[in-house]
Amino acid sequence: MAYVRKLPSGLWRVEVEKLGVRDSATFPKKAQADAWGAQTEAEILARKRGLVIRKSLRHGLERYADEVSPAKKNAKWERTRIAFFCSDDFGLPFVDKAADAVTADDVGGWRDLKLTVNKASTVNRDMNLLSSIFTACVGWGYCHANPIAKTKRPPDTSPRQRVITWREIRAVLRALGWRMAPPETLQQEVGFAFLMALHTAMRAGEVLGAEYGQAVALLRDTKNGDARRVPLSPRAQRLLKHCPSFTVSAGSLDALFRKARARAGLSGFTFHDGRATALTRMARRLDVMTLAKVSGHRDVNMLLNTYYRESAESIGLRLR
Repeated sequence: MAYVRKLPSGLWRVEVEKLGVRDSATFPKKAQADAWGAQTEAEILARKRGLVIRKSLRHGLERYADEVSPAKKNAKWERTRIAFFCSDDFGLPFVDKAADAVTADDVGGWRDLKLTVNKASTVNRDMNLLSSIFTACVGWGYCHANPIAKTKRPPDTSPRQRVITWREIRAVLRALGWRMAPPETLQQEVGFAFLMALHTAMRAGEVLGAEYGQAVALLRDTKNGDARRVPLSPRAQRLLKHCPSFTVSAGSLDALFRKARARAGLSGFTFHDGRATALTRMARRLDVMTLAKVSGHRDVNMLLNTYYRESAESIGLRLR
């Protein structure tokens, strides 16, 4: 049975150990702790017997946001999307159905509706998150199977092929008021960050958060979770002499870059396209394994199909 005790803080802690399963929680009132303990014991018994615990998908979404998302690097994004799934105006039409009652047809109808207003890549990201949530629900005993596994995914759009030209780079730098001197404004910092991305192939967040040495930038927090050492070319090292660190935030960098691009009368590329532009140019001098080490890609196919954007015309000129 559940063991409930009062903590020095005044809160009530309940601990459950049944059939080899342990769980615990803390509540402000003893009645809440008692209720949670009894419910948790019943759920453990139901799971052991192979029974489904009847809970709504909304309950599963909220539990996932509270217990699973916080341990992930993209916790903020997941919680934002889960709140969207639960919203009354734009949420999942089946959010209040029992998790075990949600079918592949339910998900398919929602997918088709989403595709009328969103890109396939956006819908696929949401389906990936929903799939993880349903998998967690299976583990919690809320459903027997993951309906996403039986739902056809929309085909992803073709990878972007945009490479930023030097003319466009110069125009954006002029719009940012950039000059090769210590930055006096955030716009000028964005110019240095843009050039650093073009010379190192780092992402925007990596450029801003790197620990810069004389010839190497150390990235402790990367997208794939692995620390990475990025070599700094002589041009990148010259940039650091004037701007050794950054104070602009990632959100401000994105907004200021887009405004500068608009002032320059340009469109069709993003700050992140600078990473692909850099890797495409580096590929002319580095072998693919070295290039993957610079970029941090574990999957060389991702590097080839998404970030290497050399045009057929450019390759043809090199074959002469």
